Amino acid sequence: EGGKARVVIHTTMTNSTYKGFEVVAEACRMLAEAGLAVEWRLAGLKADDWTVRVVRRLLRDRYPVQGLGFLGRCDATGLVDSMVGADLYGQASHIENSPNSLAEAMLLGMPCVATLAGGTGTYLEDGKTGLLVQAGDPAGLAGAVLELVRDREKAERLGAAAREVASVRHDPKRIKEQLQQAYDAIVADRTDRADIASKANHVTNL
Repeated sequence: EGGKARVVIHTTMTNSTYKGFEVVAEACRMLAEAGLAVEWRLAGLKADDWTVRVVRRLLRDRYPVQGLGFLGRCDATGLVDSMVGADLYGQASHIENSPNSLAEAMLLGMPCVATLAGGTGTYLEDGKTGLLVQAGDPAGLAGAVLELVRDREKAERLGAAAREVASVRHDPKRIKEQLQQAYDAIVADRTDRADIASKANHVTNL
């Protein structure tokens, strides 16, 4: 596009205020103003969703004229196709638990930029497996994207590190073993408690 550097960002979110669509919208505008040709794909969100309508009214002339691509609800194939065709993964949440969408992006080896909310910091280590920014900070989000666009080597390094960490964390065999160990510990603890209670009852009845 006119010699501009082009960046494709993928974000998976729901039609909810806490997912930070307003942050994405402002960051998208800032990136365009910085001279990038931006395509920010939003899976799980439609252009006529109430969140989008509210943010349009809220931002007024700060709402980006172009760059946002609303994918709506995607099946597994469509989601993967969009993600592997993107340069970066972006997460703008104000509130998170254990973000499955971020885990998916890391497993695909995508360079990830995310807001530090909820459990995100336990998934992504700033500067090592991705870039973390403060929640509610569109300038910070846009700046992190720019950093990776301008340093492709760093982006590739972070993406590879993210994949390596996520492959271990989400390994099915490892998860099964950890779950089994947890159940074994619970059973052993209950057995010990029952044994102690039985002995205590015996002593009381002497």
